[in-house]
Amino acid sequence: MKRLKQLTIIMLAVIMVITLMPASSDAAKKIKLSKKNIMLSIGSTAKIKLKNASKRTKVKWKTSKVSVVTIKSKKNKGRKAYVMIEGKSAGKAKITATYKAAKKNRKLVCKVTVNAGTNTDKQSVTGIISSTVGQNIAQSPTPSDINNNVSPTPATDIPTPVAGTPTPYPEHYTEHTLRALEQGNDLEDPYTHQNEMFVTDMVHDNPALEPYTSNYKDAEFLRQRNFDGKVFTLFDCAQYGLLWDEFDEYKGATGQNKVYPVGSTERKWVEAKRQELHEKYNEAKKAGIKIYFMMDMIVLPSHLKTLYGNEILTNGKIDIAKEDTQTVMDYMFKEMFTEYPEIDGIYIRYGETYTGNTYSNAKLGYGAPYHTGNNPIQGDSTTYHLMLINYLCNKLYGDGMVDDKARDVVYRTWGFGGFQNNPSEYLSVSNKIEPNEHLYFCIKHSTGDFHRNVAFNQTIGIGEHQQIIEVQAAREYEGKGAYPNYIVDGVINGFEEYEWLMTDKSQNMSLRDVINNSETLQIKGIWTWSRGGGWNGPYINGLNGVRGDMTSDNREIVIEDGSELWNDVNAYVVSQWTKDTSKTDKYYAKQYAKTYLGMDDEDAENFYRLCILSARAVLLGRATDNADLEKRISNWWTRDQNIAPGTLTSNIKNAVNAGLGDIMLEEKAESTKLWREMIEIAESFKTDAYLTDSPNLKVKEYIITTCKYGYYFFALAEQMHIAGVKKMQGEQSGNYDVEAINDAVNAYDRLWNEWEELYQTAQGCPSPFAKENKSLWLIGYGGNTGLDGFMDNYREHLNLPKTMTVKVGSTVILPLDYSYGFDKELLTVKSSDPSVITVDGFGKVTGHSEGNCTVTVESKSGLAASVKVTVTPTVDEKIELDLSKTEYDNNTNLIIENNSITLNSNNSSRIFIPLPRAVYTGEKIVVYISGTTGNSFEGFRCWASNTEDAGQKDRRMSDMLTVKKDECSNGESFTKLLETEIRDADGVGKDKAQAICIKGPSGVNGAKDLTITSVYVTYKSETAKPDYFNGFSSENDAWTMSNGKWDAVNKTYIYKSNGSGTGTYALPDSYTGNMTVSWRMKVNQTDGRAFVMLKDKSNKDIAQVEFRGGEGGNHNIIADAGDGTSPDSSGNIVNVTKTDYEANTWYDVKVVINKDGKYSVQIGDNAPVQFVGFKKADATGEIQNIALGTRNAEVELTIDDFTINVDKEVGFYANY
Repeated sequence: MKRLKQLTIIMLAVIMVITLMPASSDAAKKIKLSKKNIMLSIGSTAKIKLKNASKRTKVKWKTSKVSVVTIKSKKNKGRKAYVMIEGKSAGKAKITATYKAAKKNRKLVCKVTVNAGTNTDKQSVTGIISSTVGQNIAQSPTPSDINNNVSPTPATDIPTPVAGTPTPYPEHYTEHTLRALEQGNDLEDPYTHQNEMFVTDMVHDNPALEPYTSNYKDAEFLRQRNFDGKVFTLFDCAQYGLLWDEFDEYKGATGQNKVYPVGSTERKWVEAKRQELHEKYNEAKKAGIKIYFMMDMIVLPSHLKTLYGNEILTNGKIDIAKEDTQTVMDYMFKEMFTEYPEIDGIYIRYGETYTGNTYSNAKLGYGAPYHTGNNPIQGDSTTYHLMLINYLCNKLYGDGMVDDKARDVVYRTWGFGGFQNNPSEYLSVSNKIEPNEHLYFCIKHSTGDFHRNVAFNQTIGIGEHQQIIEVQAAREYEGKGAYPNYIVDGVINGFEEYEWLMTDKSQNMSLRDVINNSETLQIKGIWTWSRGGGWNGPYINGLNGVRGDMTSDNREIVIEDGSELWNDVNAYVVSQWTKDTSKTDKYYAKQYAKTYLGMDDEDAENFYRLCILSARAVLLGRATDNADLEKRISNWWTRDQNIAPGTLTSNIKNAVNAGLGDIMLEEKAESTKLWREMIEIAESFKTDAYLTDSPNLKVKEYIITTCKYGYYFFALAEQMHIAGVKKMQGEQSGNYDVEAINDAVNAYDRLWNEWEELYQTAQGCPSPFAKENKSLWLIGYGGNTGLDGFMDNYREHLNLPKTMTVKVGSTVILPLDYSYGFDKELLTVKSSDPSVITVDGFGKVTGHSEGNCTVTVESKSGLAASVKVTVTPTVDEKIELDLSKTEYDNNTNLIIENNSITLNSNNSSRIFIPLPRAVYTGEKIVVYISGTTGNSFEGFRCWASNTEDAGQKDRRMSDMLTVKKDECSNGESFTKLLETEIRDADGVGKDKAQAICIKGPSGVNGAKDLTITSVYVTYKSETAKPDYFNGFSSENDAWTMSNGKWDAVNKTYIYKSNGSGTGTYALPDSYTGNMTVSWRMKVNQTDGRAFVMLKDKSNKDIAQVEFRGGEGGNHNIIADAGDGTSPDSSGNIVNVTKTDYEANTWYDVKVVINKDGKYSVQIGDNAPVQFVGFKKADATGEIQNIALGTRNAEVELTIDDFTINVDKEVGFYANY
């Protein structure tokens, strides 16, 4: 009897496992209902089909409560057996289908819930509104009207709908928009509809930030929404709840050599996580949904890596190819499935791993502070992936299973090169793996990341393996749910841009193409990301950021009464369609509006209209619907709550250069218009219901607020594009539309103020995008800025200091702080008294006689600034140095206090007292040093030094002042003078001094028993920073290249490499302005490649000239702008400036750089080629480095006569 009971228990367990598994192709033959759960409103109907029935099948339909649900019509026999039911009153009932199979009666049950209707009190809405009052669409308000609810005037192109009649649509609606709006409930196509797919969901909490507030974390909520399983986020993965005790036993480890020593902080953390995971998994188990989690491969305890690094690491990385690593993984999975047997499968992620302190937050207790990991792919990509897949399959459902429960392996293709989007590569790899009912490949619906203008993934629906499609409901690059952004129509039916983006019409363009198709039965499920992806904001509800941090870029932000409505719509429609693909997305979107938003059919129709318009508004505002423009822009100009100003600038420049600037602006204007229309639609809603996830906030109010939110962001984007396009067009034509640029800046400022007001006053408003013009350092990445980081470049400002001084006979540059999107030639500069001061059109101010006068600068737009200039006689001025800023190598026995310096050890290092400004070669100075000495004083030395090189800050740039022991009396004050001309006394190629160096007497570093009480300096000339660089002087010049050599005889520099390499020369100064850079260059052969490149302080490429060898004697010298992809000033792709160069022949090169961002290159007597922008779009144009290099050949490059001349007109161009 006992044996029988054991067998019975085992059989029941097997049956339960099989029942919970996703349906396979064999299971499709079983008879079942098309729906297991239905939600109705009073008066609405639904159809339930008997699936997989034969011609002879007979069925009886029955309702358990006629008062709640009645049967309107039915068919009791054959393959098309069905029942049509109608909701009569609020409550729950069951529809039972009874049929015979194997001579036995079988029953199938569908649970039906009928909602009560509208709840106008402050309670969650579960019903609908049946009102049929018509709406009134009106003219778009102006930006300032958006927050003030100003009644707009009737529109001329948006007809007023009449209740009960078909809605007329405006003429500007595209065919795609009309198709979506005019579709009915059922898909009218020849496809084979699916109802056997499963759907799972994940809320992906961002590492180190406050976890999201979301209904989708509730397992019971998922069950009610018909989700089959929950995919727990990365840090709810079971690998973080393992103690590794059995592994310690295997290793014979004790005490501190255990992975988690008893009583350690790390073990306590794991024990707490262990308890937390049990609670979370049990909630899902209780709800009756499957338990999955996304798992980073490969992540292990940090201490384990420390203990056994020699066994599991290759080049410092955990290597899954090593036998010892796989042994470690064996123990990991054994403990995992023993401790958490309820796990049904794992979604495998590889590539990034978020572990350690970088991605953990002690304030939140969230993350993985005691684990470490890396990408498991440490060699040939295909080899490692196949190894990992086969290992996982063996452990989860193969011979290496821990227990008798087979578990699913869901292997994401994202990040696996062409395997993720190239059909041939996908098949070449997947065909090497044996299919199994527990193995799934998880594939994003798009070929790239979740952007618009990205084609449908052609690896979907091919091969022999089961597939799960990954859909992001909260689009991480498109607002994350802060504004309407309906993507389901695009995912199911194909995005609008696919009409021109995907020219091969034989390709699949949507889930509908591959799922509702009898030839593609590989797709078994959909995985939605209801929340998560990207980093940081915008935030839509709850507590966000880093708790308690109110200052950093990751600061705490609380959105009271917020909602995840727009993410919920996407997730709901996708999940419901997954269960029955015979319906349209519109059917499910309207069902959502009626069920959860309290809308009647008319409101629901307009709600779907708003959703469809949002998809096009996002396309036009963030990407493009133009094939030519799409080739020239990057979607990465904005992400999360910030922008990449350089990328946006490049987008605009490329568009204008291709003659597409006006098209770009038309699209942004249309996007803004659509957002205004969406606000009007939202204001027409009649629903008085409250949000289900924010019971204090009305549905209508929140929809209006978030439509306004979307309007403000995309209207700001429009103004940014206007300013950028108008400036670029002005650079091309020479005629700047100053008024349009100025209007765009003013509109931008006004919109920001209104957006901020909306955020402060509108209940539940999401957090706005970042505004500040500063580099944002966010969790996950840094370097992007707020929107001002772009727009400030187009904001006119004209500033001068209140006063300035110049000596008689001297010249200084007017310190003008000026920025705007047009040429400096639009400035006018004047002196009030030319007998005292003259100022030329380039901003050089010259003093002629003692006195005062005013210099005024005015822009064409009327902006003006002035400075009062005082001209003083040429009497030298003594300037006291600030001794508190003294630098030193070692502070042994060194005291700096009360603006004095005391040195008292021969071992203490030299000191460096900074000068007010650098003094250059040829300038003269006088240094006055005062102080006192003691009994042990032995003397000191002093000179002007160059401090650029760390550890060698005493480079001598002047004569030396030597003070001997007997020259100073004990206890008495002294003053010593050093009068000198600045020169490269040490012969190290330096041309300036920045400090006064004081050392001990000859042979020692430090001075002893010496107190310096003051140091003064007098500049004896007005020589400014040199405006030229005149060649290299010696082999000691600052070349950082191992393959370079100095030719002392010919005064040239030679760079030679056997392959590809680059060496850099750091100029002693940086040079900016309008410059002419010239040199001679030659190479020793015609079939090699060698180049000279000018770079800025950040090592960004400004300009490049290259000898490029080719086949058949086609050898060129080229000027390369953006690797040959940036156009010249006429919009043409031009890079060849001289052909058929000869080996060992000198060629003269001249590069003229304009400080406004243009440059030209001239080779010999050839005509110069003008380029619109620098080689790198974000290069500053300030030359700091020269790079020599070779590519793919043994080449010797020689460079000579390198000079930089800053034009006399450095400053600014002006009329005068």
